[in-house]
Amino acid sequence: MSLAVDSALVVSDLNIFNLLQESSELFIKFGGHKAAAGLSMPKKNLEQLKEGAIKYLEEIPEILRTKQDSVDLTITPEEVTPTLVKTLEMLEPFGMGNEKPVFKMSGVKLESYDLMKDIHVRWNFTGIKNPKIKLKGLSFNYIGAHGKLHPEDIFSQQDQGSNELTIYFTLGINRWKGREYIQLMIEKITLLP
Repeated sequence: MSLAVDSALVVSDLNIFNLLQESSELFIKFGGHKAAAGLSMPKKNLEQLKEGAIKYLEEIPEILRTKQDSVDLTITPEEVTPTLVKTLEMLEPFGMGNEKPVFKMSGVKLESYDLMKDIHVRWNFTGIKNPKIKLKGLSFNYIGAHGKLHPEDIFSQQDQGSNELTIYFTLGINRWKGREYIQLMIEKITLLP
């Protein structure tokens, strides 16, 4: 018997466990919770699972099937300071029920970027009003992710006049080999016209 073993992770309010439970007879085993699940099943059941999932999703309002942009605070590049990061650290530990605050910021331009292992991106931004402001960011599993602008596309569009970015991120401190710097954990980047 040919087996399919996989896992699922949800980034919206959709309950993935309930979706799988609707087709539980197709699995050898499955488990998880609202936001993540794992399963194993005969490969021959895969098409039936797809059909059942589509039917299940059609009955759920689109707003529950999609990730909504959620922002806790809009800030300027000048407001990204060590004091802000240290204040946020006092709210730790972060996790379910105490999510890290998500910030939205405009007024920056992508200065450079590096690809790491072909899918992660290390970003370097500069302030538009104050080019002395330099901000470092990081995105894991960014390249190829649905709806994400490739860094090279951002560069080319900046050169065509769309030079102000809006970035969505959480904040932290990167501590490496005795050095510390503020790091933006970038979730999304959009270009302003």
